[in-house]
Amino acid sequence: MKLTFPEPVTETNFREMQQAVMNGPGKYPGANAVIDENGHTTVLREADEAGRLALSKTLRNNEKGLVKVLRHLRDGDAVLVNRQPSLHKPSIMAHVVRVLRTEKTIRMHYANCDAYNADFDGTTEPFPIGVTYLVSLLCVCVCVSHR
Repeated sequence: MKLTFPEPVTETNFREMQQAVMNGPGKYPGANAVIDENGHTTVLREADEAGRLALSKTLRNNEKGLVKVLRHLRDGDAVLVNRQPSLHKPSIMAHVVRVLRTEKTIRMHYANCDAYNADFDGTTEPFPIGVTYLVSLLCVCVCVSHR
């Protein structure tokens, strides 16, 4: 999976983030990279299983929540979808993710397609994912599509 969310490692989610790092990018739910407190990114695709295990053990040395794991998108995450070049409100909507593990495409209900002027001709849609939990919360509260 290529879509990721930068999750800060805390005491409450330490075990979950540790497991995601050990799973790596090839197993869902996993992670694609780890960003340390200095901003250095370690790409997990380049690390073997022993390297991922060693890296997952270093996540506990994080007192301020500065280490972030780029974990795979999972059910309940919020994403924004925008049909370019339009910036009018109906064409920018937030959607709550439901991951279909066997699919590599994005599905949405046909009722949402009118706002994007979707004609099913293969046009791509930018799919920005919330950079923080605050942004994700804003997406859900302000412009989620089912409200």
